[in-house]
Amino acid sequence: MRLARISSLSAVLFLAACTKSPHNDPLGSTKTSGVIYATTECVAAHPDGVQCNKKTCKKDAQSDCSDFASACLNSGHYYSGSNDGGACSRIL
Repeated sequence: MRLARISSLSAVLFLAACTKSPHNDPLGSTKTSGVIYATTECVAAHPDGVQCNKKTCKKDAQSDCSDFASACLNSGHYYSGSNDGGACSRIL
């Protein structure tokens, strides 16, 4: 019985880790993103005025752009650059 609970819990945690979270989208609303990256700047606004179509990342003293790049790709966008700097673009 206890083994079944552990297996069920493991499956739930695994599925939760694989689920895309809208709060990790670097091009999403800056008010709801909840993710802090290196220095970023929206260089092409989305027509809704809340999101971005293209955002750049630049390495700073606290962080590089590796998390930004991962979140960009995991959100279905295109990332160009490196861990030192790059850009996340919405695929239109």
